[in-house]
Amino acid sequence: MVHACTAGATASTQAEDAARLLAMINGAWTTQVIRTACALGLPDRLSQRPADALALAAACGCHGDALLRLLRAMAALDLCESVPAGHWRLTGMGRLLCRDASQSLHHWAQHAGSGLWQRLAELPEAVRTGASWPERHHGMGGYQALASDARASEVFHHAMVELTRHATPALVAALELRAVRSVVDVGGGQGALLGAVLRQATEAHGVLLDQAVALRGASALMADWGVADRCRVEEGDFFASVAGGADMYLLKSVLHNWDDEACRRLLARCLEAMSSRARLMVIERVRPEAPGHSTRDREVARTDLNMLVSLSGRERSLEEFVRLFAAAGLVLEGVREASAEWSVLDVRRGAART
Repeated sequence: MVHACTAGATASTQAEDAARLLAMINGAWTTQVIRTACALGLPDRLSQRPADALALAAACGCHGDALLRLLRAMAALDLCESVPAGHWRLTGMGRLLCRDASQSLHHWAQHAGSGLWQRLAELPEAVRTGASWPERHHGMGGYQALASDARASEVFHHAMVELTRHATPALVAALELRAVRSVVDVGGGQGALLGAVLRQATEAHGVLLDQAVALRGASALMADWGVADRCRVEEGDFFASVAGGADMYLLKSVLHNWDDEACRRLLARCLEAMSSRARLMVIERVRPEAPGHSTRDREVARTDLNMLVSLSGRERSLEEFVRLFAAAGLVLEGVREASAEWSVLDVRRGAART
């Protein structure tokens, strides 16, 4: 009997598709291996020299045989490798899990395998109801919860720095900074993007605006990058006000956190702050109009579902952004593709209404 679901498919095609599908279904183990390695501090312990599994277990307070099994799993993922005398050492990719690696993903690995993991487990309920975790759990979750959970806050905000750091070279190149003398990064967290902008635009001054919990560590980060004397770290609520007088305003990965009504309020505050010559650079993953299965499609789908389960936001198409800007009195003047993942939307004040 030929089943409707497999009609027209050859046996070899079905086998190949099944293998690919099975790999995706079983992908959970990789997230948890990497998260566990970071939670136990294994990459940092192996960063200086190879180590014996039993010595590692003792240093981490772990069961010896169980840790050995974890190391084997890490080796299967090309994160570490076995060397003579029963020792283990990091691979090049494994070094990216060290806290101090220049392109570290240490905190993102922990966030993806803990807080985000917990919320994605409730995706069926989110799809049934359309309600995010905070809506279903009486307001618990989202940014409000981070204020009362120091560990989760540290992991989350450092994870955001790590993701932004990976994107900044392409983003800075797409921003056209030659004539910029003042920049306000709205909701910029610890300032990974603004710091990179100020290092490139050496005559510019900046304002980093966010809530206090998001700004922890920002001043130290700016000092490390040598731009602290040109950056003011400002605690505030961007739904209430945004510093005025800047040439450029940055909104990276902010609008996708919020529903349309909240976005319109935020954009209205930006409009109030902007002069007729100011530019608002909205940096987001733009959802393709027609769904596909490219790398970009997968990234947009992944983060769109993250927003569905975690907050009230979504990823938007270019047409949806245009409507959102128009409702706030702004116009989209151009789009620059900074990378396969990120788009930079150049937004200006709309024509004065009469």
